[in-house]
Amino acid sequence: MRLIYLVTKQTIGLYVSTNEEYLDDNIYKVTNAKVAKTKNGYDIFEFTLNGSINASMLFPLRKIDKSSCKVYQLYLNTGDLSSLHGKLIHARLTKNKFGFNIFRIDNIDVSGHFFDILKKNSDKHYFWLPYPYYDFLKNYTKRPIDNDGHIQLKPPFDSFFVRKGRLIFKKNTMQNTLNFENSALIFNKFYSGKEKNESLDYFRHTRYKLISDVEIISETERSSDRLKGFRINKTILLGYGDNLRSEHIQFLKTLGKY
Repeated sequence: MRLIYLVTKQTIGLYVSTNEEYLDDNIYKVTNAKVAKTKNGYDIFEFTLNGSINASMLFPLRKIDKSSCKVYQLYLNTGDLSSLHGKLIHARLTKNKFGFNIFRIDNIDVSGHFFDILKKNSDKHYFWLPYPYYDFLKNYTKRPIDNDGHIQLKPPFDSFFVRKGRLIFKKNTMQNTLNFENSALIFNKFYSGKEKNESLDYFRHTRYKLISDVEIISETERSSDRLKGFRINKTILLGYGDNLRSEHIQFLKTLGKY
């Protein structure tokens, strides 16, 4: 079992304009990027994305925002944004009656980061991407899509495929491991609906989920007066490519799926 993360619920106040539409995060190609000023004298970054989308972003004002804004740090170091021309960035835009604004930019070199993350995870059966690379490949490249809807990467990473849902994986049809063909069967038989409630000096509720046919996880919510809220622990019980237990294999045999 692998513990993947711990989340503590907090109340965060956010102001959202009812006239502002938040678009899904996406990968964009920077056609042009420069520094400009608004008519009121505010410094802004102006971008042309994918050759047709004009979007702007205000300079960060707070010290903490300046240190975390990758575009601002690039501008401080180089004096302009010309090095972004032709680059792929991962960003989220908003849209209103005046046009597009950039809500945030999470990555200013998707291609370089993608290459690094592939090298780092080359020995894994699967891993998740922080950006929708499948949609980018499908919409902006001529990479072929196989009969299962997957896109194979180019050498030297051609053992990997990209799946919708930000998943990178190596094709696996070994019967004694979790794969796309048996994950739902195993989940529905051994985990689905088997929730647990426990009352100790705190309340604990455990549920099970199948994530994109590649992970069976337990999600345990723990709450108490002492915690003043609740915590959620998520643990991967079985992942794509992991060996099945004997009872899993026996069950698949009874179905003629092994």
